[in-house]
Amino acid sequence: MYMMMCSAGIGRTGVLITMETAMCQIEANQPVYPLNIVRLMRDQRAMLIQTAVSFYSLAVIYIPMCMLYCVRCCLFYIHSVL
Repeated sequence: MYMMMCSAGIGRTGVLITMETAMCQIEANQPVYPLNIVRLMRDQRAMLIQTAVSFYSLAVIYIPMCMLYCVRCCLFYIHSVL
């Protein structure tokens, strides 16, 4: 378990929370819509994901990396079973 905090708990922490939420959706075979995740999270914590750069990095870099990781894990599992 990793812990990362920023002073207000909305910047880097928001990125981490959003990534974890996206990862759970990926693992549950649900579609991932980063903007919807952030909107729902902002209902609980205002101003989560403070900057456009943070959101862009989530949507374009981190969430696709999570998806690739899940695919690689699935392929590894399939290969090990066969």
